[in-house]
Amino acid sequence: MKLRTIIVAAWLLGGVLLASGETLEECRQLARDNYPLIKRTQLLRMSEQYTVSNIKKGWLPQVEVNVQATYQSGVPALPDAMVGMIESAMGEMKGLKNDQYRIGVDVQQTLYDGGVIGARGSESAAQVAVEQSRNEVDLYAIGSKVNDLYFGILLVEQRMALCAEMQHMLEANEKKIAKMLEGGVAMESDHDAIRAELLGAEQQMASLEMQRASLVRMLSVFCGKPIDGFEMPAGATVLSDDTFARRPETALFDSEIALTRSQERVLDAGLLPRISLFAQGYYGYPSLNMYEDMFRHRMSLNGIVGARVQWTIGNLYGHKNAKALLANRRQQIENSREVFVLNNKMLSAQESEAIVGYAKVIAHDDEIIALLTDVRKAAEAKLEHGIVDVTTLIQHITKENQARINRSNHEIEQMQHIYNLKFINNN
Repeated sequence: MKLRTIIVAAWLLGGVLLASGETLEECRQLARDNYPLIKRTQLLRMSEQYTVSNIKKGWLPQVEVNVQATYQSGVPALPDAMVGMIESAMGEMKGLKNDQYRIGVDVQQTLYDGGVIGARGSESAAQVAVEQSRNEVDLYAIGSKVNDLYFGILLVEQRMALCAEMQHMLEANEKKIAKMLEGGVAMESDHDAIRAELLGAEQQMASLEMQRASLVRMLSVFCGKPIDGFEMPAGATVLSDDTFARRPETALFDSEIALTRSQERVLDAGLLPRISLFAQGYYGYPSLNMYEDMFRHRMSLNGIVGARVQWTIGNLYGHKNAKALLANRRQQIENSREVFVLNNKMLSAQESEAIVGYAKVIAHDDEIIALLTDVRKAAEAKLEHGIVDVTTLIQHITKENQARINRSNHEIEQMQHIYNLKFINNN
């Protein structure tokens, strides 16, 4: 029993001082880097580059190649009287054929698009910014889970250390009772009672070891590597911020507002005319000079160049309602921001009160432990003189141990509230 206690105590001490473990902040960073969502951030950046690049290609000449073969039930023709006059002067007039063929190329170059291409590029970048902000919100939430696991491990380890200390205390008293039993001043039942407490402490240690192993396994999965060796985080100063501007949720609200602005610019740009140059060329029959083709049925080269102004009036119809929807969307986003800030103000106040409250509780814990330690030592002395029985001593040992457990729990819980407040304020 004593050897096991020494081994456990050494293992716990080694976990803090010797193991190549990570601090809480390092675990949070490892978990963030290991989480699959981090890869999505890189993919979103690549997606933005490709999408914006494709949109900007709208300024390049648009080329279309077409091949066409048709048969028409009717073709343009001159009146018979006019045909007779022309044939008498120019020879036989065959007229246009009903079957027609064309191989051509159409080229269009945008000169002015009302800002549609630029607005759509900004909209695409804004959409990706929203997705990246949402991704950051999800990644940030991992820190809270790591905090819970890390402080859970610290709580279990502290209880294990106190359990080992209690075992050591019980073993020391077991030796005393064994000597008293040999001297005839103690009963066998006294020895059995202290042995039962030792077995109970050993059972509790085994249960705590299982809890620790489970929590460490979960944290290791989060971090993507085996983690061992944990230490109490240092006390931290928390910067108060009623706007919570450092939180990724704030960046998400801002990016969502920016997206609605970009969408408004796309709507406004759609109201303006578009100006472009165009060129059409084809080899086929009939040519642009159909009258000449009435005399000669042959393929020829043809071309047209010009400028074009296009104005889609239909975009005006739903423009007002579309902008009203975007304005409504902005109001919803601002409302969500207000709810977020209010909720976090309440959480911040709650955590701050808890930190102050635990400071007072810990001060009382120290006083209680000091008093119970004196009572336990006095009971040990009285036991040697036969003034108290073993059951009374065990009760005092248990009370002192529970007081130490309470003090340890309060200390770690206070630190957890401090880091919860740091998480709320992102500092």
